[in-house]
Order: sequence, then C-alpha cells, then structure tokens
Amino acid sequence: MNGSIENYIDSKGWTFKYRNGEYALDECPLSGCGPGHFYISDKKEVFYCQKCNERGHLLSLKKRLGDLPRVAHVSQYSKPSTPSKTIDPSIVEGYHKALLENPETLAYLTDRRGFTLETIKKFKLGLHDDAITIPHFQEGICANVKFRHRKSGDTKYSREEGYPSVLFNIDSAIKYQDSVIVCEGEFDCMGFDQMGFPNVVSVTCGAGTFHDEWVDDFDGFGQIYLSYDMDEEGRKGVEKVADKLGRYRCLDVLLPLKDANECLQAGFSNREITEILAQAKHFTIKTIKSPEEFSDEIRARHAGNGTRAIKTGWTEFDKTLNGFRQSELTILTGETGSGKSTHATNLGYRLARDRHPVLIASFEQKPATLIGKMIQMKTGKPLAELSSKELEKALAHMNSLPIHFVDVYGEIGLDQLKDAIFYARRRFGVELVVIDHLHFFLKFSGDHERQAIDVALRDIKSWAMELGTHTVLVVHPTKLQDDNQVVRLNDLKGSSGLKQIPDNVLSLWRPRGHNASNEVLLYVLKCRDDSGDEGKVILTFDKRSQSYEDAGL
Repeated sequence: MNGSIENYIDSKGWTFKYRNGEYALDECPLSGCGPGHFYISDKKEVFYCQKCNERGHLLSLKKRLGDLPRVAHVSQYSKPSTPSKTIDPSIVEGYHKALLENPETLAYLTDRRGFTLETIKKFKLGLHDDAITIPHFQEGICANVKFRHRKSGDTKYSREEGYPSVLFNIDSAIKYQDSVIVCEGEFDCMGFDQMGFPNVVSVTCGAGTFHDEWVDDFDGFGQIYLSYDMDEEGRKGVEKVADKLGRYRCLDVLLPLKDANECLQAGFSNREITEILAQAKHFTIKTIKSPEEFSDEIRARHAGNGTRAIKTGWTEFDKTLNGFRQSELTILTGETGSGKSTHATNLGYRLARDRHPVLIASFEQKPATLIGKMIQMKTGKPLAELSSKELEKALAHMNSLPIHFVDVYGEIGLDQLKDAIFYARRRFGVELVVIDHLHFFLKFSGDHERQAIDVALRDIKSWAMELGTHTVLVVHPTKLQDDNQVVRLNDLKGSSGLKQIPDNVLSLWRPRGHNASNEVLLYVLKCRDDSGDEGKVILTFDKRSQSYEDAGL
C-alpha cells in the first residue's frame, strides 16, 4: 500500500477498505455519495466516484479540499529552486583564466568557431587539460561544467558526475518572457546570442534528452522556437521536445545550414536570422484536421465505395446492416444457447471464404474445435461422417483460407490481445476480428466490472478505428426474467457503455422446444451508420452443417 496516500486518508479521518490495489472510501468527500462508489488508485494516484462521476489526480482532490500548501507550482514538491550541489566559482574562474592565456585554444574558438572574445568572456568558457570547459549556470550559481574534449580518441563530451542538469543560458533567457529559442548544443546557443538573440537556451544532454523538470522553465513563454540540428537525430529530437512543451506554442526553425554555429561561421546577420525565424513552421497536430483533408473520403462515399463494407452473403442481413464497415465495433449478443459463438464462427468462415482475412480470438473454444465446425460448414456433415479422403480435402481447403486464430484458452490481458490484433492486421492484412467473448476475460464485479467493461470497449473500438478493421465482440446478457426471450439493449450485462460505445448491436434468437423450427431471428438493435437500418432478419440453422443460411434456401 502507498504510505503517503494512506497517511493523507488517515489525516482526513476517512474510513476505507483496501482491495485490488485501491482505497475504497465509505463516502465520497466531494458529494457525499455512500459506500462502494469512491476509489483512490494506489498505483496511479487518481480518484474516481462511480456515482457522481467526479474524477482526477489525487493532487486535484487535495487542491479542491484546501489541503495543498501555498506554492507557486506543484513541481516544487520534487524540484528544488536551486541545485543542491554546485561548482565552486573559483574553479570556473580558474578554467576561464587558463583559456584566456592559451592562444591556440582562443584561436580555435575565434577563427574556427566564429566566436568573439566578448562572447567567450560572457559565457565564461574555459580550459582544463585538453578540454574546453562550458559552465552551466542557474540563478547565478554554477550547477555543472561540460568538457568538450579535443584530443582524438577521447569521448567528445563529458560532464561533472553527480551534479544536476540545467538548461544552458536559462538565466538570460527568462528575462524576456515572450519568446525563446531552444537549440541542441551550447555552441549553437552562443551563436544565436552573438547574432543578436539573447533569448536562447540549449539542452545540455544531447538531442534525444529533454528532462521533465525543464518543462517548468518554459511556463512564461508564449512562443518557443525549436532550432535543433538539421540532421536525423535533430529532427527526431525536435518532435519529442514539441510534444513536451506543447505543439500549440512551438515553431520548427529550419536553418539553411546544419546548426546555428555554422550560420555564425558563415556570417549570417541578425536580419537574416530574423527572417529565418519568421519563416519557422508550425508543428502539426495529427488529431486536428481541416475539411479539405476529408475531401477524397467524401468523394468516395459519394461514389458509393467510401466505406468498403464487407458483405456476408446473408442477403436480407446485408440489405439491413449494409455489410460490415471498416473501423466499426459490432456487439453480438443473445441468451445462453442461442448460438452466438456458432454464428460468429459462421461469419468468420464466410468472410475468409470470400478472401477477406479474418482473426478469431475465442477464449471458450480451442481453434481445433472452431476449425472442425468450419469443416462441417464446408462439407455439410459432421466430422465423424467424413472419410479420410474427404477430411484431407476439407483440411486443404481450410489451410488455403486467410483465417488465423488467437490460441489462448481462458484469461488474456488487453495488452496481449492488442498485440495479437495489431500483429495480425499488419502481418496478414486482417479485415475482421471476432472476439468471443467479453466477460470471459474481464473478471470483475460491481462498480469495478462497469469500469473494466468501459475501458475494454473503448480500447477495442479505438483499435478498430486505428487499424481500419471491423471487430465483432460477443457479449452475454444479464440474467433474463423469462426463458427464450429476445435480448434487448437494456439486457446487456455490466455497463451502459455496451449500448453507447459500439456502432452496431446484433441480437440472435432461436425458438426452443420439441416443435421448434430451424428459423433463427437476428435483430439489428443498433446501427450508427446512415447506410444501414435497424430491423429483423430471418435465417435458418442446420445442425448437421452448423451453418446459418438465408431463410427459404
């Protein structure tokens, strides 16, 4: 258990029970909801109330209840205002003095790197043995020193061990509090400064590293120009930094040369750099798009082929639902023994037979059982009645189909299921995924069950949307009041999300009793797409072949 959470709960005088990694409070502290509704996650440190729907991080709960200290920023809990371990100023001055007395290194910095003596003094560059020293200051204190080694065979850069990492030139940049330039290395930062842009910082650990605690240093800046090196590593690094600092306020600076230090060496003027900054590109956010980006999809829909719906071959069903569309989630339900799993197997076989790649994840029946049923669908009779020759011919047919199985019996985690689906989509081009069934791999009860179902449904739906597949998920209903009744939307077990999240809901019903016919009713209880409709479809079921067919055939 998390001691800090438990201490906080005790300090508030709340009573609780601890189970399944969560603190279950007897009362919601925000709205007074009774026991069994308010939970605090031990691992994630988030709270949620199933009744009043209040949720958030534990810190936000403390803030709302007036239990946070009055500090400027939450990050002060973990980040001291000044480094706890610092470099003696006399060491920095000694390095600096050694550089000013070394004509060879001075010539390298001025002639090769393009720095003026004024810039060298401003940034307190120094010399220690073979290395140029670059001190890193924060709030006027030297937090660390980087060594740029010049001898061949040495590591190019090293730093003082055990000292903190801070942004280079941050003390100068924060004075401006309007816009800031962020670059990849100290020499680039110094180059920008010498070209007339003192509102500049650089990371100090390379293009691939941007420490979380640095994010707070940019709170006051409305616009951030990211000027990383124009190479593969720099391009990757700049994307990561934009994500951390917020793409909405970041601009990508595309320099004509590799970096700012090369621009300095080439003699770029302040005016030329200003023009380059003015042409910096906004970072794209993939989730925000204009109508123009959907024009091709609208044209395809207008032509009648935009949704690429897969037809099942059940004539009336295809007319009603208008086929299985990409990126949709369909729930298939029905009372126990109605034939849901067999219907889902029929569906998978029919689509694979028509060369649509299929993945079946059944957690109640092994793949061999399902393949046996499909052989019955192919041959029209039970396995036991097949001759060896007929069986081998049927197996050859099955082996030729683009169908694959998740071979896991019993419990499987969502992450493991996701890996299987994503692999099957990318490796085999799977278009239909059948999952049988939801409640077999979600072992929860009460409020935890509702929460788990909602999470699973949203995940499964998001996978279908990301991959462009259609997913059929078998779901059991609640315990019905009457035998042999049609399962409706309100009968779905566990969560209102079962009605809200899926695109389609199908309910299978077949009559029981000695005089029951072989007719089966398939109800389309929900169809979100305008091209389909709700309604009732009549199929027939043949026990010998385990096949569903159109009524009247």
